[in-house]
Amino acid sequence: MPSHGPSKPLIIALIAVVAAIVIGVVAYSQLSGSQHSTTTTSGSTTSPTTIRLANINSCQSIDAPGQYYITSDIQTSIQDGSCISIRSGNVKLVGNGHKITGNGPFVNGTSYSYGISIRNQTNVSVSQLSISKFSFGVYLLNSSNSLLSGINVTNSTVSSIYMYKSSNNSVSDSRLSGALGSQGSLVMEGGSGNQVQGTTVDYNTYYGIYINGTASTLLNDTLSNNKADLYCAPDKGYPSSSSFSGSSCYINDYCNFAQCSQTNLFQDLSAIPLQQSISSCGDIGGSGTYTLSKNLDMKDYVNRTGPSSNSLACITISAPSVYLNCSNMSISNAGIGILALLTSNVVVANCRVYNSTTGIKFSQVVGGSIRGGTASGNMYSVYIDNSSLVNVTGMTQHGNKYGTYLNSSFITNVKGVSSLNGSYGVYIDNANVTSIINSTVKSNSKTDLYCTPNSYNSSTDSVVGTSCGSTDCTWASSSCSKYVLPPIATFPISSCMTISASGNYSLSQDVLSSGTCFRIDASNVTINCDGHLVLTSTGTHDAFSVSGKSNVSISNCNILNYAHGINATNTKNLSLSKLTINNTQTAVLLTNSSLAKLSSVAADVFSRTGFTFNRLTKSNVSQSIALNGATNATGFLIMNSTGNSFTHNYANQSAYGYYITNSKDNYIQDNIGAINDKYDYYCGPGSTGINDENGGVNSGETKYSCTWMALESLTGIQQQCQAVFLTSLITLSRDMVYTYGSTCFSAITNKTSSANNTLIDCRGHTIIATDGGTLLSIVNSSGVTLQNCYIKNFTKVVQSSSSSSSKVLNNTIADAATAISFANSRFMAISWNKVYGSITGILLSKENYDIAQNNTLSVAGTAINVTNSKSTLLYNNTASSGAYGIVMSNSTGTQMGQSRLTSSSVSGVACYGTSNSSSGGSDIGGNFCNGKLSCPWITSQSCK
Repeated sequence: MPSHGPSKPLIIALIAVVAAIVIGVVAYSQLSGSQHSTTTTSGSTTSPTTIRLANINSCQSIDAPGQYYITSDIQTSIQDGSCISIRSGNVKLVGNGHKITGNGPFVNGTSYSYGISIRNQTNVSVSQLSISKFSFGVYLLNSSNSLLSGINVTNSTVSSIYMYKSSNNSVSDSRLSGALGSQGSLVMEGGSGNQVQGTTVDYNTYYGIYINGTASTLLNDTLSNNKADLYCAPDKGYPSSSSFSGSSCYINDYCNFAQCSQTNLFQDLSAIPLQQSISSCGDIGGSGTYTLSKNLDMKDYVNRTGPSSNSLACITISAPSVYLNCSNMSISNAGIGILALLTSNVVVANCRVYNSTTGIKFSQVVGGSIRGGTASGNMYSVYIDNSSLVNVTGMTQHGNKYGTYLNSSFITNVKGVSSLNGSYGVYIDNANVTSIINSTVKSNSKTDLYCTPNSYNSSTDSVVGTSCGSTDCTWASSSCSKYVLPPIATFPISSCMTISASGNYSLSQDVLSSGTCFRIDASNVTINCDGHLVLTSTGTHDAFSVSGKSNVSISNCNILNYAHGINATNTKNLSLSKLTINNTQTAVLLTNSSLAKLSSVAADVFSRTGFTFNRLTKSNVSQSIALNGATNATGFLIMNSTGNSFTHNYANQSAYGYYITNSKDNYIQDNIGAINDKYDYYCGPGSTGINDENGGVNSGETKYSCTWMALESLTGIQQQCQAVFLTSLITLSRDMVYTYGSTCFSAITNKTSSANNTLIDCRGHTIIATDGGTLLSIVNSSGVTLQNCYIKNFTKVVQSSSSSSSKVLNNTIADAATAISFANSRFMAISWNKVYGSITGILLSKENYDIAQNNTLSVAGTAINVTNSKSTLLYNNTASSGAYGIVMSNSTGTQMGQSRLTSSSVSGVACYGTSNSSSGGSDIGGNFCNGKLSCPWITSQSCK
């Protein structure tokens, strides 16, 4: 451009061009990369203003004000930094509906990728654009008065949009979905006056919107399918200037200005101050005597889906000189039941703690005592960490993994403690001057009194008057009945190798291989990578290969670019923990193995499967993750496997989350499947074991053929139970989990209402009760129908009284005390149902003219019981196992035909009272049963 400025004809031409661009007529591609000048007039003054107009079709920096147009989709493989970095204010970036796609997302703690970054700028707008697969979709740092509109940000590892110290910005008419970071999809950190309008925030792994600032505005937004939709940092989350209008959400943590279905499910329980009579979780912040006045269950106080819930303490003691007497009340299901932290002279007495990660923990405490009480079912019963002068006395510890765990502590007395039936009774790691006095430490599966290598030969620790089973502590060898030599010293390894001798191995540096890195040819091998990288550039072979060995443990490894991270065949007692396995065909492949244990194994970016289990038995897979599978890839593939436990796993962004085929009688519960292209859960042939959930539930949105599973939506929103007083049509659009143990649906007719002819149609969906109860109660109503349901774990499924002409059709019922119970009713029909695992299948009491036909029942007690009833038709029913097939008592006019009653331990059919007479009923033929008791009207040809 000439330094003296443009000529008048050029100015006129450029004004026309700019006008044409604004109305979308001119092909602006001809302007790419050029600068032009125009004039603006105010009064009598004319001044030149530079406007930059440019096209963008690749990653780049924007360093000058202007209007920028993306003309094609952009694909990038950057692992660190921004695709488009806006380093100027007064920038308008128009996406024209195009996409910016990363090759990650990447996040390793030091480097992050950004779709668009805006740092230290003002008046920037980004519109009409889709952004995916970056650590951050859009990142604003110290920026203001910017507008993000009509953008779609998906699959970000950290956050979709992150505003840090940024104020008066707006996000409108956009969608933010699939973010994996624990802080949230849309994060407003440290700024004020930001607005979110008309935007959908959904299907994010943890929080939808995270606010740690003031004067935020949420207007006409939809927040759904997030673990928690809305979170406000407690110190800045309550300003009256914040607003929430026309928006919807489900779970709200701390944002008092917003109205969601659930509000303030506390993550920071220490924010609740406790008084001397304690009836809730919270913090003891002052010295004195405190008493626990009720049992506490952390499920009642904490949003357990939050990312940090497993480490939360129910009661925190932060003051010195505190005496807490639990009065034999209990604390359960906590991260930590009672935590004394950075304090002194603390006494915790008479507490019952169970089913928690840690029962009672003293951390950095000087002077204290844990007296009496019991602990069971915890990971750690008592955990003493970096503390001194602490006594544990008179406590009963039963069935915990660790009874008393002493870590880096000084002068600790364990006196009169009973620690039984766990994995370790007392576990000592670098604790000095420890005394175990008059205690019972026995019957623990690993070791009763265990020392780590830094405590084997302590000269300051002692055992006095204690009944002790096994120990590896040299100083306790004369006191315990069995002394076990400590394990072989750890061998450092610094390169790939074949391991042919038993022992403990520790990786001392990152290693690179061109073939299989570690081939394990011995049993009783432990490998700890200490966080180092096991890497190949070939994309072939195995990082670790194990065949035909037992008692192999692999932990703390980062594995990259192999065909298989772990390939194990014909193994027993294989342990895999704290592994991160990236960019493989299959991260973990286990074939024909038993008693394996996988915990905290993460598979990310795989072309076939995250985990494949083929012919796996008696194994446990928990807290493991499969992310970002390729097209048609599967997170967890379970084939030909039985008797295993799969719990608390997470499968995200593959074709299938969990694919189960020819596998049954596994415990598959409390897992999560999210944003998988085809199905979160898929069950192939031979995978319909009715007890596979074992009383738990699984979360997700889609399933195929897994009728034994009631899939709990990630939003928690589902069909609501109700009492029906008017004729109603209730159809299920998804599975349902019933948690209250009372009556779910009731159809009631009285003088002021009529629920006659109500239809409840599950349309093949599954309903599971977690705490018993009754699914449907019919009271004085006629024509009520329950059909097409798969129902589990209710105490009673259907019960009626004083009703008529109601039907139970084409349902599968499992694990009920009594599946169907009709009383004082008539003309009821029970047809084409399947009943399994219940005590009583069908109970008809004081009924008239009922029909039970074409039902299949396999129960523990009596399949069909007809008592004090008249003119009942029992036709084409099949009953097997249990004590009785059909029992009739004091009933007349019963007709029975075409029924198969086999494998009953007492009798296929039995008649009592008036049913036992020759006129008690009629045999209409075709029956077959393995015996009859006192039923003269049933011919010998039918039942022998």
